[in-house]
Amino acid sequence: MNTVLPAFPAAPCRCRQCIADNWLLLAADDGENAWSGDSRPPAWETLLAWNGAVPGGVKFVLSPERRVSLRAELPWAEDRDSSGAMAAVTAGFAEARRLWHQTDASPRIAPLPPAAVLPAPLAQTCLESGWEVNRRADGTLVVGLDVPGGHWPANLLVLPSNEILALVELATIGVGTTAAREAVAMLLLLAGGALRWVRPAVRAIGDRWAAVFEVLLPSEPTAADLVDAWSGLSLACRWCAAEATALLDAPAAQEYLRVMAPLSVPNLNPQTKAATPW
Repeated sequence: MNTVLPAFPAAPCRCRQCIADNWLLLAADDGENAWSGDSRPPAWETLLAWNGAVPGGVKFVLSPERRVSLRAELPWAEDRDSSGAMAAVTAGFAEARRLWHQTDASPRIAPLPPAAVLPAPLAQTCLESGWEVNRRADGTLVVGLDVPGGHWPANLLVLPSNEILALVELATIGVGTTAAREAVAMLLLLAGGALRWVRPAVRAIGDRWAAVFEVLLPSEPTAADLVDAWSGLSLACRWCAAEATALLDAPAAQEYLRVMAPLSVPNLNPQTKAATPW
């Protein structure tokens, strides 16, 4: 049974909270809070790009009704010190609200940090998680996700904030048509609304842009944190990794948008803000 918490005092906008299955769930939906009053919503691909720049693991997602929602999920326990994570989520909500109300909706694609050798304690924690972890020649760690019929490696990277980023790349989307980018973005944003802790995003990887799923971990994650992250990324890939690749085909993308968004496709609506310039 869900336990309703008091209002998050530091939240920058109206936010619903509850604890369910040892997770703290936070959500701010459009229509009644910061997302209302704007007749020019951003394109789906813009929301996907914003996700890569928002701190704290906060994410723009879509509900099954294609309503924009801002979400965050945190592993929760009474004896766990979550003050740092809560502060990061607060900053994430504030940044998301700023992005939503900015006049220029063309975001900067967040680049991945350069590969670096991860701290030895993290490598030991990876071994304690029970998942198969491999070390590349450059010292970085990679985990083979549990996805039948496919090979989807998850990389562990250190961010400038000292947080650990667990990330799996799905598809290079900068080469696709506008419809393909929007279709992939919608697919991932819908998945992000259904998955805990996992968020869809766009990241700059070298000279290209890739659609990814990622989990922001604390600087010293526990083995349980890693298990939750890799399990969530595995489920995300099972749901839509193959589909994301298929939607790079223009006819498939157009049909997907027609079926899933019969009222309006954001980047085809002249009233929408500018789409991401890929």
